[in-house]
Amino acid sequence: MASLEDIAVSAFINILSAIGFLLAFAVLRVQPINSRVYYPKLYINGLRSSPRGSMNGVLRFVNFNIWSYIVSFLGWMPEALKMSQTEIIQHAGLDSAIYLRIYILGFWVHLCMAYIFTLWTSYMLYMEYDNVAFMRLHFLASQHRRVEQFTVVVRNVPQISGHSIAETVDHFFQKNHPDHYLSHQAVYNANRFAKLVRQKERLQNWLDYNQIKFERNPDKRPTSKIGFLGLCGRRVDSIEYYKQRIKVLDNRIASEHQKIIKDPKAILPVAFVTFGSRWGAAVCAQTQQSKNPTLWLTEWAPEPRDVYWKNLSIPFVSLSIRRLIISISVFSLVFFYMIPITFVQSLANLEGLEKVAPFLRPVIEFTLI
Repeated sequence: MASLEDIAVSAFINILSAIGFLLAFAVLRVQPINSRVYYPKLYINGLRSSPRGSMNGVLRFVNFNIWSYIVSFLGWMPEALKMSQTEIIQHAGLDSAIYLRIYILGFWVHLCMAYIFTLWTSYMLYMEYDNVAFMRLHFLASQHRRVEQFTVVVRNVPQISGHSIAETVDHFFQKNHPDHYLSHQAVYNANRFAKLVRQKERLQNWLDYNQIKFERNPDKRPTSKIGFLGLCGRRVDSIEYYKQRIKVLDNRIASEHQKIIKDPKAILPVAFVTFGSRWGAAVCAQTQQSKNPTLWLTEWAPEPRDVYWKNLSIPFVSLSIRRLIISISVFSLVFFYMIPITFVQSLANLEGLEKVAPFLRPVIEFTLI
């Protein structure tokens, strides 16, 4: 679908072309050398004689009267519009008059059909959007209420001196959405905490595996080497080893949890804001919240399972730069991909392959019979 920029460029080119043709017509029609081209009927009826007969030198071919160019540019239009059908026949002939009638008829038919088609399309779109809105409302009403239907994720919350992110978010939405704002949840930079939790989960899986292995064979306790990839190093009891490592990780996880809660810098400029109605959440998610378009960025909150929490700590500027780099990379890939495609296409037939690789000519021209 064409964008507004594409339409504007196309309109600009068409307008420039029309002005260029009008200028060319205005210049060519006043030249003495083109007199018989633009006024043939006047010559046939004896109403006009060649201006070249009374001129000498270059004046027989080129008109140097500046005022005639100014009058000729648009001055012929009012006179042409005032001409009756009889005058058109006398001036341009019957064929021209018939052509103009067909042209005018086609213009009005096109105009009427364009209006009819536009009205019909608008009506069909209105009915379709009405049906889609009804289906969406019916679907939402038939579903169980979920928290993400009332929640908006807010990014790039500004840091106000003397106030925490949580206080800033609460004050902002109580002031701007007092009738629908319900609560909010600040987001903490817990990437290190999450990394420790994942390590504990992996160790817990190994502990469960060795415990099950021991239950199946109680006569032999499982052992493993604690060196590189379990291939070298001292051999230890697997169950006791993983229990000890999990205990150490539990202490580190508890310490990291307390550190995150007590450190105000751990709070990210991101928050999940919950509203009392879907309408309030929709208004917040689909409108600009600040005069500065880079602050208080809102969008619908995804399901908790769809949130990649690690990315929430990436700054807005960094995200914008990454999007720009990805766009440039995709454009470069698509653009420069045509070079190898063109080269491979040239090898799609034997003649092209023979031109590119002349040393393969004996193989290409080899015949079995």
